[in-house]
Amino acid sequence: MKVVEKRVGLLFGSFNPIHIGHLTLARYMNCFDDIDEVWLVISPQNPFKNASDLINEQLRKQMVDIALKDEQTIKSCDIEFFMPLPSFTIDTLKALKEKYSNYSFSLIMGTDNIKSINNWKSGDEILNNFKIYIYPRFKNFDSSKIEHPNVCYTNAPIVEISSTEIRENIAKGYLMAEFLHPGVSDFIVSNSLYIC
Repeated sequence: MKVVEKRVGLLFGSFNPIHIGHLTLARYMNCFDDIDEVWLVISPQNPFKNASDLINEQLRKQMVDIALKDEQTIKSCDIEFFMPLPSFTIDTLKALKEKYSNYSFSLIMGTDNIKSINNWKSGDEILNNFKIYIYPRFKNFDSSKIEHPNVCYTNAPIVEISSTEIRENIAKGYLMAEFLHPGVSDFIVSNSLYIC
């Protein structure tokens, strides 16, 4: 019988930039008994997002690493940096299973993503082979649920802020420091990021 060394929950995202909502969610998910670590998988290019909105992935990884500096069981993962673009979740899962054969992986995703999983590359394969933890996106979001044995809905706290809003407000001259890890806020200012 195969021994599972570590149980990892994967939170995929552009993290453009990482903000307190991401950190709050990762900490909450890390409290589940069958998740030993949460990995923030930084996507160089999400196939459903406009690549022109993204800053360089290395800058985004630096911000993630700054935000996670004092976290013991939340880590960054840049495996998609070394894979063909755009990044498809099923390919990343296969690459992770190959690299970490004794690890067990589950996915962490928002209610909006689970509703569109049938449009993903090999969405059925993901749904049938991986446990998926679902967190609520926004208070007024459609609360209907996808019923599947591998889908677990959580009561994760809702932080109503998005990376898009942060970028747009920084471009308007607002610092947005209250929504960012202090080190990430300093990094954005010192590197003049998101300023049009």
